[in-house]
Amino acid sequence: MEQKKTSEDNEEIDSLLKKTSEDNEEIDTLLSPFKKFDSVSVNNHWKITSYILTLTVLILSTLLVIRSKSDEENSSILCWDEEVFGPTEYAPTFAMCRRSRRTIGYTKGLSRKFLANLDAGLCTKSVAIGGSVTCGHKLADGKARAWPAQFENWLNHFYPCAGGRHEVLNLCQPAIGTAQWVTKLANNKDIQVKIASADVIFVDTDVNDHGRPGYSMLGSAGWLSPVTHEDVIEPTPPSERPIGKFTEVLLLQLRHLVGIPAPVVFVTPSFRLAGSNVSGSAAETLFDDLDHSAVLRYYSVPEVSTVSALWPLQSEAAKNWTKHLWLTDNDKVHPKLLGHQFMAELLGFMVRQELVHLHEQGSSKWEVLHSWDQSRKPLYVAAVDTEVWISSNSLLNLQFTTQEALETKGLLLDDHWSLYSDVPDKPGLITMSTNSSLTLSFTAGRRGKVTVVTVSMLKSYRAMGTLHAEIVQHKKDFRSFKTVAVADVDCLWNIKTSIASDTYLSFKPLEGMEYKLKLHTRPSQGLTRARNKIKLLGITINSVA
Repeated sequence: MEQKKTSEDNEEIDSLLKKTSEDNEEIDTLLSPFKKFDSVSVNNHWKITSYILTLTVLILSTLLVIRSKSDEENSSILCWDEEVFGPTEYAPTFAMCRRSRRTIGYTKGLSRKFLANLDAGLCTKSVAIGGSVTCGHKLADGKARAWPAQFENWLNHFYPCAGGRHEVLNLCQPAIGTAQWVTKLANNKDIQVKIASADVIFVDTDVNDHGRPGYSMLGSAGWLSPVTHEDVIEPTPPSERPIGKFTEVLLLQLRHLVGIPAPVVFVTPSFRLAGSNVSGSAAETLFDDLDHSAVLRYYSVPEVSTVSALWPLQSEAAKNWTKHLWLTDNDKVHPKLLGHQFMAELLGFMVRQELVHLHEQGSSKWEVLHSWDQSRKPLYVAAVDTEVWISSNSLLNLQFTTQEALETKGLLLDDHWSLYSDVPDKPGLITMSTNSSLTLSFTAGRRGKVTVVTVSMLKSYRAMGTLHAEIVQHKKDFRSFKTVAVADVDCLWNIKTSIASDTYLSFKPLEGMEYKLKLHTRPSQGLTRARNKIKLLGITINSVA
């Protein structure tokens, strides 16, 4: 019986061995190409590699074709609300609107009030700050047709609100840039209140920041310190990034006024077209706003830019298009009505995208990023230096706009100065003499804390002169005179435009001392000028609160 069982087991084992042998033969058959491959030449090896590379190229080409078709579709779809802005054969495409969002940014600040109110059918209040482009310079009705008004019309058409209208308050002022807005926000309580109550703030400073030579002096102002921490890969000395520094300070001011995350959007409604400056040399093709973008991306602030939408602009065809269709006649900066409507359309595109995103994402998923946003360390400006602007004590805000300014306590000036408008609606304190003087006695800030005196004046391309400014410290009995801050300013430059330019004098007050600001016009060294015009726009004094 056992022998029979053993025999059956042996037969089963033989069967399994036979099956294993057959399986091995089948495996050998399957592996034979690879065994042959072991013996093939190196040339055949590279042939196989080339087949793989060719297949990869075909796959990538197919993907590019698909992407190209998608881009063609996007370029044929218009991004233009004809029912608001009227028909035009130069309507932007969807691809252009998409490119305009130079930085998408962290938009929780927008959704907190502005987008939430739009979505709920409630009225919103926006504020726009900027220069002459935002003022609608060269347009027939100025502010009434500028891009803030165009965007207001767009909002009211597509998102009508219960019991009223959406409002976009235009606080523009011609010829001022980021640095001047920093000073205004630190000293003008009315502007502070209006911004603090806004659902969203739009900031336009790009064009007026372009090419400001006065910014090169800011590194010696004394209150701007370099920043070094682990978030900054290459710490940049303040004198090398002045536009970025003031962009950061302005952003920090806005965050202080409206909270974090701040409902702030930086916009670029126009640019400078290529041309010639006073000296005849070629000007830049258009303003490169990367100094702004570096800060805005660091803080994740949304940007909407016509430059990005229209890029590239270097071709002759593009230059001709912007010259004849975009910019006003004999002007290389200010857009026609089409340009203002285009800016409003780009903002509308952003609103639509963010409302879709709001519905898809909800609000609960933003909290981690919210805490990240609060922890951002300064990029260009040390925290201690921003105190004078953010936690500011405004000691004086003297603007030379009316004759009452000349009655300011402590102000003494000679007969060469006159307050008038050399250009309609643009007053200032003006002298044409090379020997004019002005003295302003003032109370400094707290002992040991930085006080900054800002002298704002016109910088232009014709007939301008030079000015010497200094802060003098002395005892009450007029002994122990000492100069604690000094600056020499040339108000002439070679760019064919006129802008406000600020000079900063900073010092740390001592106990028992009094202070005077002294301004004196003087002939330009080594230069012969037919006139030596100086136009003062204002003087402000700030200290750490």
